[in-house]
Amino acid sequence: MHIQSIPMWTGKGNNYAYLVTDEPTKQSVIIDPANPRIDSFQLAQFGKLPVIGGSNCQSVTKTPAHGEEFKIGDRITVRALHTPCHTQDSICYFMQDGDQRVVFTGDTLFIAGCGRFFEGNAGEMHRALNETLAALPDDTKVYPGHEYTKANVKFCLHVSQTEPIKKLQAFAEANQQTQGKFTIGDEKKPRFKSHHDQNDKTTACYVHSLIAGEWAAPPSHVDDTQDVIRTLSDEEPNVDTKVLGEDEVVSVVDGDNKILKPVPTIIQSRHLTKRQLSDMAWNVRKLSKKLGSLKLKLTVKNVFIVSKAHDESLVSLTRKVTRWLLSKDRGAPYTVYVERRMETHPDFGALQLVQEEPSAKGRLKFWDPKLAQEQPHLFDFVITLGGDGTVLYTSWLFQRIVPPVLSFALGSLGFLTNFDYADYQHILENAFRDGVVVSLRLRFECTIMRSKARQKDPHARSLTSRDLVEELIGEEGEDTLTHTPDRVYEILNDVVLDRGPNPTMSQIELFGDDEHFTTLLADGICIATPTGSTAYNLAAGGSLSHPENPVILVTAICAHTLSFRPIILPDTIVLRMGVPYDARTSSWASFDGRER
Repeated sequence: MHIQSIPMWTGKGNNYAYLVTDEPTKQSVIIDPANPRIDSFQLAQFGKLPVIGGSNCQSVTKTPAHGEEFKIGDRITVRALHTPCHTQDSICYFMQDGDQRVVFTGDTLFIAGCGRFFEGNAGEMHRALNETLAALPDDTKVYPGHEYTKANVKFCLHVSQTEPIKKLQAFAEANQQTQGKFTIGDEKKPRFKSHHDQNDKTTACYVHSLIAGEWAAPPSHVDDTQDVIRTLSDEEPNVDTKVLGEDEVVSVVDGDNKILKPVPTIIQSRHLTKRQLSDMAWNVRKLSKKLGSLKLKLTVKNVFIVSKAHDESLVSLTRKVTRWLLSKDRGAPYTVYVERRMETHPDFGALQLVQEEPSAKGRLKFWDPKLAQEQPHLFDFVITLGGDGTVLYTSWLFQRIVPPVLSFALGSLGFLTNFDYADYQHILENAFRDGVVVSLRLRFECTIMRSKARQKDPHARSLTSRDLVEELIGEEGEDTLTHTPDRVYEILNDVVLDRGPNPTMSQIELFGDDEHFTTLLADGICIATPTGSTAYNLAAGGSLSHPENPVILVTAICAHTLSFRPIILPDTIVLRMGVPYDARTSSWASFDGRER
């Protein structure tokens, strides 16, 4: 059976017809032609051709019953499947030629979506999808009537940014046509996390699989759900585990065999309530404690290398690590991603490297920030060559999912770089062979909120008469929203709000949950993670903190009064900073020193 896609209208509708041919006899059919009446008239010169379709189809000569079968040539068997939902006479066609199985779904089923109800209803669509089409073999390839995958993915991302959806987005961006690329089995797999869904199993990383369940409430906090979750600290690892000893447990993680127990999630939104945030933090602490006693042996296929920016001396060192990873002497054929600038850098010599190691052909690739941000699931392991700034840059690249990071000390500071480059071969070999101990680092999710303009009316207050404290204390109704989210950043070090180039002090209102803490007059304020306690926070007179402490460090920068001293807050608090409407000057924000 040979199938050829024929684009009919590739604008808004993206309609496709299909030419299906029986190879031995060359007998063919056209599925979903643009206009059956005109097409049949054009083909009339070849004799009277049958037009098979619903009763309302133009120029139809036969309407098969549900389940009725007929042949195309000698080998193709066709079964009609009535799916009254998009329209009442909608018919899908299941075809089989030996082990080759396909289904043409018209407007009933698309990749990551389904048709609208023009004449049918939700009940009919449910039966069509979950009874009629779901009963087909899982390896049946799907050929819809429209190429709507990109549009469907765009909608899905508004609902939930899960890894299956992000992978589908990457595939749709790389492939103009997705017809015949997915199966009924693929469409059965859940792409969203429902209220009682399981962990996202699409990642090869055990750490990410556990973190996917971080928002599940502890058993003592679950009201109506029985056996929803077991305490992470009391669970055995959700993978095959070889017990070596109390301090040397190896959790074997295979990206091709993702064996994980489902841990239902409770929360969907990132705008968490106080209780939800407390529950999430509670589980992350348990997870961090558990990881401290585990050595994770990861199935590493794709290695991502980040070198210190603007340091030409590290280009040759990056080449050494890359060549070692690409060598045929390694235990696995690693694919290595290096920064795009290395592709043409004379000291790196990408072409010469492949010539020196012919087996590396196709395994040396180049990344840019867009690839790292949009497809973090591609990478199993990250190697950084530089100092703490390089590690911070790596955290910035991976805004949502961060693969395990191993850092070699080649910079000026080394709080985050624990490994000596001179011994990189031995260190990497042991990490890939024996596993690694993962240390979780607390990151902040920072949301920029923009003031929402009020409707203009004669009695409306001017902008300067609005009170920020009054607006941010208490709950907002949907019809009284004062601020809307603009951007979200994940930071590893700190977020700083300061006076910028203004010669005068900043005026900043500080809130914790629904309480107004204080009005701060200072050059600025630094909100740091425990990891960032050794950076700007320390220079501003803040406290040092062990990285495993689940805290938020708040330090004023050159405060005008002595009443505001550095404070340490729990990680379960929602901290808000704002510049009041009547402030004399604006303030500037930076996130890990970026996006100022």
